[in-house]
Amino acid sequence: MKNRPIHALLVPALSLAFALSSAFAEDWKRVSSKDGKISALFPENIADNPQTQVDKTAAGKVTSYFGEFYGDGYMVAGSGADIPMLARAAGQGRVFDASKKTFLDQAQGSEISFKETTVGGAPARELIYKGDAYQGKGDPYEARALFIMVDKRMYVINAVITDKNATTEAAAKKLFDSIQVSE
Repeated sequence: MKNRPIHALLVPALSLAFALSSAFAEDWKRVSSKDGKISALFPENIADNPQTQVDKTAAGKVTSYFGEFYGDGYMVAGSGADIPMLARAAGQGRVFDASKKTFLDQAQGSEISFKETTVGGAPARELIYKGDAYQGKGDPYEARALFIMVDKRMYVINAVITDKNATTEAAAKKLFDSIQVSE
């Protein structure tokens, strides 16, 4: 099996990924998904150079678009994917659970908590997880990911903190606080 980014899902994603070179940069910009259903603040337009990946899942073939950008002491990422009809038929809870399982497998992380929530009125789950070393390098890390379901699409916003300090935590908070959903 080929290596995939840690934010790959059972229902792989149209992904936007980004890193923060300065946690409090004045020029953060609102970046929207291609369908305009979700947006968040990023220090640069991360949608300019997405990568593509096609995965075959039990529910069908899914094309993912993603990118990555790393900052000092952390990495943040955003993703979204069309949820195949077969997966949707299994129910919302199963889609969230299957997405989390695949996400954690790819991240080589372990769940701390997975809680039901909403983001902008959309059903969501908040995953807090940890790992021994981010992408096999460095020290143990803690991370947060929000799985957000809008219509027939799953989005994931993720922040991995490898150097826990006030700056990296503030950057992650700024990212999560900026998420907007348009249904």
